[in-house]
Amino acid sequence: MSDATFRGLLIHTAHIFRASVIPGIDLSLPTPAWQLVTTGIAVRLRPILAEMDATLMGKFPEVEVVGYCEPQDIRPVDRLCRIMSSTTLAVGAEAGEMSVEVEDAVQIAVGDSVSLIGAEEGELAVVAGVEDNTVILNTPLRRSYSEGDELGVVECYEVLGVLDESGVGHHQKLVLKRTQA
Repeated sequence: MSDATFRGLLIHTAHIFRASVIPGIDLSLPTPAWQLVTTGIAVRLRPILAEMDATLMGKFPEVEVVGYCEPQDIRPVDRLCRIMSSTTLAVGAEAGEMSVEVEDAVQIAVGDSVSLIGAEEGELAVVAGVEDNTVILNTPLRRSYSEGDELGVVECYEVLGVLDESGVGHHQKLVLKRTQA
């Protein structure tokens, strides 16, 4: 398959996040904070098919979805977050705030996973409430965002494995399990 043909099959857009853990003073491990690694990559996701993916199912019993992309720095345990819809921030938001004001919240619902993407930084959160165009988050913002930055509703997947599908770095096959932000 040519590179151009392969790229034509990549119909979804996703962000990649990597866990960042800072132990507490008592050396306890907190819930990881998800740091943006790569934004806007082209991928193709499909449900696992027993007849096509039997060997994957043997190696990764939790597998639910298979993804394909061009070579990227994607590692097991990363989060691949497929963008389902997006809007922009109507006003900036400061680190520590629990809500953001968006241009259009019509496609955002309680329980949705969302990504906030600013100038080369981003984070994941879960929507705790929506009031008009105000989106209330389940955790405080870890960084500040500017008017016009992106808030996307995303489907998040834990990367269970990364395979060099056709060798020589042509494309990667991702073994994924659905998860929340």
